[in-house]
Amino acid sequence: MGKNKAFLGLIVAIYSWAAEARQQLYIDWLTGRISYIGQEKVADERAERVAPNRFDELVAAYAKMPIEFPHLKPITLAMMMVESGRGTSLLAREHYNFAGLKYRQEMALYARPITYDAHDGRDDYCKFDTIDDFLRGFWAFLDRSPYQGWRAKASDPQLFLEHIAKRYSSNPNYVRIVLERLPEATVLLQKYSMPTKPLALVEESNRTKVFIQIN
Repeated sequence: MGKNKAFLGLIVAIYSWAAEARQQLYIDWLTGRISYIGQEKVADERAERVAPNRFDELVAAYAKMPIEFPHLKPITLAMMMVESGRGTSLLAREHYNFAGLKYRQEMALYARPITYDAHDGRDDYCKFDTIDDFLRGFWAFLDRSPYQGWRAKASDPQLFLEHIAKRYSSNPNYVRIVLERLPEATVLLQKYSMPTKPLALVEESNRTKVFIQIN
């Protein structure tokens, strides 16, 4: 009888210890999780103080910028939305790099190299001084040899994307992810492309028409 009581007491003691240990592990995990969330929040608040989100400025500038293939603006803006987290990445905020562009020598006219820790490791990325520099640099980046042949696909935005995605991203779902952002990108560009004031035709020469805004 005494041995049974002793054995039962041992079982109770072990169970009690296990319960306390499990509770402590949960408390430690919860404390760590709260601390991690707090650190993320502080990091986000710091990033916002140091460099605000300029995504709206990017869209406004891109909508007005003349480029060789205007119909490719929505698909390329969708790429920028994916790459920069809609302008929230530190690379976008601090370095005007909305497309995750790594630095290459051909980019020297538009950017300078900065060391940046991205999801795929540390590397040299492009640091741009302005949004206009970034937009010009983006197209110069695509004009490099790894993306050769994209102009032959330029008539169809999806074919264009499929062509450059082979080298642009290692994510096998990249094309699908970008296409999911395409409707929003299209609406945003249309919003910023609309003139705020009516236009009046003041000159027409051959096939060139000049408009001014009516005040």
